[in-house]
Amino acid sequence: MEYKQTNTAAIWLAALSALLLVCSVYYWNKMGDVIKEKNKTEGKADSLLSVKYDLERNIKQISNDLNAQLAEANTQNEQLEARVESVQNKLHVKDNLFSKVRHQNAASVSQLNTQIAQLEGVRTDLQSELAQVKAQNQQSLADNTGLKNTTTALKGRISTLGTELVAMKGLVTVDNFRVDVMKPNDKLTAKAKKTKQLQISFTLPALWKTDGNETIYLSITDLKNNPVDGALRTETIYVGESALQVPIHAIKTVDFSNNPQQVTINYEPASKVESGFYKVKIYTKDSYLGSAEFGLRNSFWFF
Repeated sequence: MEYKQTNTAAIWLAALSALLLVCSVYYWNKMGDVIKEKNKTEGKADSLLSVKYDLERNIKQISNDLNAQLAEANTQNEQLEARVESVQNKLHVKDNLFSKVRHQNAASVSQLNTQIAQLEGVRTDLQSELAQVKAQNQQSLADNTGLKNTTTALKGRISTLGTELVAMKGLVTVDNFRVDVMKPNDKLTAKAKKTKQLQISFTLPALWKTDGNETIYLSITDLKNNPVDGALRTETIYVGESALQVPIHAIKTVDFSNNPQQVTINYEPASKVESGFYKVKIYTKDSYLGSAEFGLRNSFWFF
């Protein structure tokens, strides 16, 4: 009877060993497949390899425990069955873990493929937009070149017209230049003794029309170009390429945008005016506008 029990225990141990061997072979192959699959996905290989090593260590430990318990098989069958069940549970847990890892990897790969497809679409859109921008830039460059050429031609024309205008202004003087000699009672006189005020008037032509104000300078000299008394200051006047030092007796600011227009400048001599002939000249800062002569005679009567 005791022999039969020992024989039965040996059979159980052999069966359990075969089961463990089959399980080991099965899970070894299964582990190999999982490792191969995991090697195809990035970032998970180390985790699966660690699980594989844990499983091998667990199986090895179980085998050692079973070998140590063969001598006590008659009294430890229940414990052995409990251990076998524990091993099976552990293997089941590991199987579930492998399945979960595979599903996670599959989901990660699917998500990555979706993101890659989205990025490809964005890249295509950006490439299309870049091509359009390049085409627009090329057209803009062509338009700018045309505008630059037109601007250069216009600048040349403006420069030519400016030169022509300056030349024409040099040939054109004011119209209706007049010098009236006024007595204290505001009546005209030709006598030096009775001269109270000079009233200089002229018409600015349309050719001299510009935007804004211009300063007009009045200079009075004798026919030898000697200035009369009472000059305010000497002003540098640029006429063509010449710089003239002109004695200034009166100054008036005029809005040249209103040309043609009549301008009047009143000048009161600073001292008694002698008889003789005089010349009135008018200038701007960079132009000679015109001149007129007038004469004053001596008075032979007391009135």
